[in-house]
Amino acid sequence: MMQERVMPVVLAAKHGIPFLNQIVEGDCRLLLRQLPDECIDVVVTSPPYYRQRDYGAIGIGNEQSLNEYLESLLEVFEQCVRCTKQTGSLFFYHRRQV
Repeated sequence: MMQERVMPVVLAAKHGIPFLNQIVEGDCRLLLRQLPDECIDVVVTSPPYYRQRDYGAIGIGNEQSLNEYLESLLEVFEQCVRCTKQTGSLFFYHRRQV
């Protein structure tokens, strides 16, 4: 059964920051691009495992090669770093699957 791709919802910006005090579902690679530079105090993320979970055949974790997976993660982290304030923190959790 093929899952439908979830497209991001563009919400009206409060104080120039979209998604402020809201939960948003969508592709983080698209959503993060909508945020201004240095607008986030803390990022906490646990990215999908590479081909070790069923993520519905779409999104990060379903790439054809490990290099493609790593490129997807780098794309997300570049945006996370761009959006995080210089005084902010980024927490990345990714344990090795045994």
